[in-house]
Amino acid sequence: MKATLIVNPNSGGAEKVIPEEMMKSLVEAGYEPVFLSTSSEEDLDSILKDASGLVVSAGGDGTFRAVATRLLGKEAFVTHLPLGTANNVGASLGIEGSALEIIAGLKNPVKRHFDLGVVTAPWGRDYFIEACGFGLYADALARYDPNEGRSLLRSLSSMIETISEFESHFAQITLDGEDISGTYRMFEVMNTSRFGPWIKLAPEADPGDGLLDIVRIHPDHDESLFRYVASLVAEDLKELPNVEVSRGRCLEFRWRGNFPFHIDAEIRPPVSERPKERTPAVGATDPNSHTEENVLRIELMPQALEIWQPAPPPEKDE
Repeated sequence: MKATLIVNPNSGGAEKVIPEEMMKSLVEAGYEPVFLSTSSEEDLDSILKDASGLVVSAGGDGTFRAVATRLLGKEAFVTHLPLGTANNVGASLGIEGSALEIIAGLKNPVKRHFDLGVVTAPWGRDYFIEACGFGLYADALARYDPNEGRSLLRSLSSMIETISEFESHFAQITLDGEDISGTYRMFEVMNTSRFGPWIKLAPEADPGDGLLDIVRIHPDHDESLFRYVASLVAEDLKELPNVEVSRGRCLEFRWRGNFPFHIDAEIRPPVSERPKERTPAVGATDPNSHTEENVLRIELMPQALEIWQPAPPPEKDE
């Protein structure tokens, strides 16, 4: 079977892999590999236009998203070699080991389906692999603006500034027809268990179960935002008050573009185009009712992708 190996040289762990060795491992696993190196998503349009067989995505979560969304409707399967910083997709799928170990395990791969999140909005259709939503993370991401280049210092500065100035956001939302409108510190629609910088917000999320995991954090005047951030890092957020987790298939979100909305690691709308928000008090009606309203529909494309994973190592006799 043909195997197209795509390597993003800009990924955090790309310097640890040697394409020639990966190609050799693919041959040993029974594939006929073709190697392509690209640091531009635009290149993938032509590279994957007629994709077939196995496509091996070697890079971070962004590389996987860029590859996966271009395989929709094609007779192609995808394997992910996590080489990024966060590697949320790999963690959610339980993919472990080095790139060569993962490739070796593809001789007899385990095949599973992977759902794809879909956001239908006035600007068009967007896909998400990990999560979409608004609130603390989206605000910090908008302030950080990854398009300006990655910087740990700027990332920390953006988070601290966001926490010090943050106000919760009001939104009108229905989940499978049920009204869940409210004011939220954080509202995340999860497909994988983790998103962003290692944030394990939905530990029980399964990207192949056909369900979205929705995590809602209501304002809590008795708990500081720093406590919530610390709980996110410690992965015990569910233990805090005012955290609500539910599951569903379809959300309709009435949004006026007056605060950031993220789709994986991208912000909608661009920072320069967002009007200033006026945030209502808890329980109040939305004060922005006079502004133009956009309806976002968030749902899943069940079993959109077929993922090939390495076979697990044989269990050792005790």
